Amino acid sequence: MNDLAVLAGFGVQGSTGDLDSNFFSISAGVRKYLSSDDFAPFVGGKFSYENEKIDALGIHKTAVDLLGVFGAEYFLHKQFSIEGSVGLGFGSVDDKNTGKSYTSFGTRTVGVSANFYF
Repeated sequence: MNDLAVLAGFGVQGSTGDLDSNFFSISAGVRKYLSSDDFAPFVGGKFSYENEKIDALGIHKTAVDLLGVFGAEYFLHKQFSIEGSVGLGFGSVDDKNTGKSYTSFGTRTVGVSANFYF
């Protein structure tokens, strides 16, 4: 389908020395384009999970986000676009050091990006 996209992502980071830390994230989502012209507004949904641990600062947190996303892409070429989007939704953070957790609702993500399609 020309107006539907499946999204996936992951991130990994590790540091050693004075700031020994590690970070891991994974995300998945779907996007429905409302137009397939050069200017293409979209709506969609996204799920993400993050785990961060920084030993020197005593931080160990996990976060889960469930978002509704809206925005638009402008295609400069068939394989290259500029995008702006906002994600509204629920986020839950679990602080494993303090044993506390909290949930929030609001704009969880806001961004501008350049995309290359292959």
